[in-house]
Amino acid sequence: MVCLTVPVGAEPSFKIIQMSEHFLAEPGLTDLIDKHEHHFYYVTSGLLIISCVSEILYVPAGSLAFIPANYPYSAHPCGGFNGWKIISIEAGYESFNNKPVVLIGSEFIISLFKKYAQTEEQGNSRYQHYLGAIFMEEISCLTEIDLALPLPVDSVTAVITDKILQSPEHKWRLGELASDINVSEDTLRRRLLRETGLNLTDWVQRARLLKSIKSLAEGEKISETARRLGYNNTSCFIIYFKRSFGDTPARFRDKLNRASLL
Repeated sequence: MVCLTVPVGAEPSFKIIQMSEHFLAEPGLTDLIDKHEHHFYYVTSGLLIISCVSEILYVPAGSLAFIPANYPYSAHPCGGFNGWKIISIEAGYESFNNKPVVLIGSEFIISLFKKYAQTEEQGNSRYQHYLGAIFMEEISCLTEIDLALPLPVDSVTAVITDKILQSPEHKWRLGELASDINVSEDTLRRRLLRETGLNLTDWVQRARLLKSIKSLAEGEKISETARRLGYNNTSCFIIYFKRSFGDTPARFRDKLNRASLL
């Protein structure tokens, strides 16, 4: 583990922790929310799944997640995860609207981490201060990528989405689900749209595709992933996957498995 900290009294104040799948699983690294701390996770290999109250973020290699201060979450690594956790107590992240986001990373940020490690060894606090300011500027320029599954906050509607996530391969019907919670189809339709921004068909499709990222990270065959998630055939799954994420499942998996650049 490499833990890099800007000395007390220097601004901006950061802590940067190099992490592996095993290290992230240790207690005390997630679920601890401080009202002053913003958290970032930069994934260099594998996948990180971040569960929040109103969304699940899927953070693949080459991307970075932002979790605002005072925002409860838990992080779950898989697929040979390696990366960095960055803790910042600075302001200046208003552009993210105080909500979790996934951003496309940059090799420039990785070079900052390398420089940071060198300055820690040299005890150069002034340069650490300078690199921290650059990090904040670079973060503000990154492009957001939509890799979130929206979740309903309403506990009754959440019963439905939890049920779908447990069996994503099932051919879910609105009437079937509405009867489970004793509401009309129209009521359930309105609730889902209001709380997630998606209708049932689109939400199920998004849940399947995002869950497939975890399967790919864990090395499952593409054909098996397609079958297990309820697609009629592998070609159909590949078409939907590429339409959503811009890459075929095979190319996406190659990115997940790439060696860490650090």
